[in-house]
Amino acid sequence: MKKKALAKEFFMSIKKTYNRFISICLIVMLGTAFFAGVKATEPDMQKSADLFFDDSKLMDIRVVSTLGLTEDDVTAISAIEGVESAIPVYTYDVLTEKDEKQHVIKLMSETTDMNKMTVTEGRMPQKSGECLADWLLKQNYGYKIGDKITISSGDDKAMEDIVNTQTYTITGFGKSAYYLDLTRDSSMIGNGSMSGFLIIPEDNFTLEAFTEIDVLVDGARALDCYSDAYEDAVDEVTQKIKEIAGAQCEIRYAEVVREGEDAIAEAETEVSDGEKKLADAKEELEDGWEQLADAKKEVAEGQAKLADAKAQAADGAKELNAAKDKVADGEKKLADAKNEIKENEQKLTDGQAEYDAEYEENHQKLEDAKADIIQAKEDLAGIEVPEWYALDRNYITTCVAYAQDSERIGNIGNVFPVIFFLVAALVSLTTMTRMVEEERVQIGTLKALGYRKSSIAAKYVMYAFLATMLGGTIGTLIGQIVFPAVIMNAYKIAYVTLTDF
Repeated sequence: MKKKALAKEFFMSIKKTYNRFISICLIVMLGTAFFAGVKATEPDMQKSADLFFDDSKLMDIRVVSTLGLTEDDVTAISAIEGVESAIPVYTYDVLTEKDEKQHVIKLMSETTDMNKMTVTEGRMPQKSGECLADWLLKQNYGYKIGDKITISSGDDKAMEDIVNTQTYTITGFGKSAYYLDLTRDSSMIGNGSMSGFLIIPEDNFTLEAFTEIDVLVDGARALDCYSDAYEDAVDEVTQKIKEIAGAQCEIRYAEVVREGEDAIAEAETEVSDGEKKLADAKEELEDGWEQLADAKKEVAEGQAKLADAKAQAADGAKELNAAKDKVADGEKKLADAKNEIKENEQKLTDGQAEYDAEYEENHQKLEDAKADIIQAKEDLAGIEVPEWYALDRNYITTCVAYAQDSERIGNIGNVFPVIFFLVAALVSLTTMTRMVEEERVQIGTLKALGYRKSSIAAKYVMYAFLATMLGGTIGTLIGQIVFPAVIMNAYKIAYVTLTDF
């Protein structure tokens, strides 16, 4: 009977102090809502990115080398235990102009089984000379589907050694999981800041080696990419890649040196052949001038004989007719010889001019070729054994920035709610103290009626407990629904590529 009366008094107290009860509920609800909401935002953000990376099949490891990579390297990496797949990729920074301003563009070869693009408009390229453009190029510079982009080299490498087509038609725009936000990579050309990227067919590249190999780790997609388990799985494969790097680098070094030596030997052969050709032409020309001199000498001798014949004709009438015939025959031969000499002299003069012109041209080419050979030998001597760099997602700027932002939110959830909880505790303590003070007479009456101190105290403890639990439960539910949505929607302004949270 006593318990029923006390219980009735408990509920009557709540009814009489309804505003006080609600105040405790609200202050506790605010603190728990902030705590639960902010603490839930960090894993929600990370899970959202993880799902997006998994859907896009973003590479887990990127392997680059100082001397490029080959199909043999792809095969060697693919054979490593723990590697799900490895694909070679071409990339190269080039320049383009728009509205009389120069921009840096990263060319990337199209991949289908990894680093999938999110097409926001249009379609992927289907043939040579087509490209998918970074959506930032549309937003920032006004490009549209059907526009043509002409690229040029930003370094001393000839464009034909990079791609076989310099003008590309935009077939669509897209986003890459490699770039979650509005920032792009830095570059060694132009103004040093990349404006966007172009995805082009792999066949358009003419580079002698791949610029990188992207790797997916077996089983990594089943793990949270921000978890220690994921880091351990990737680190294990990364270590195995580094273990084979030395041998593969030696192979690549030997291949590059051999190719360089072959190219130098071929160039030296061409130079030798060119010099021999010039020497043969000079010798042939000198022989011609010598033959011309001999012909002129024969003409001189013929003139002397003709003079003798004329002298004989003058000496005797008897032999006049015979001498005249001889003179006429000599004059005819001399005339023919002079004509032949004139023709040969013209030919030799033309030949000399042609030789001089060819000598000037080819001699300079040969000198340049010799200089190139010397430079090639110096460059070849300066080539060092290449190095491999196995880079995981921690080397992707936007991935790291996103992880840090989510961690900052989590850290805020560790600090700010403490203030709310302290305020809630202070308000609850003040409220309950005042309530006890106001009900001193009632407490004395209950004691006089035989109620124990513990039973009377339980009323006030339950009052505070009920208000706290009710406010905490509602605050937790509301906080986990509202705060993550509000915070992540705010982050959409920065991380525009990640649209679904």
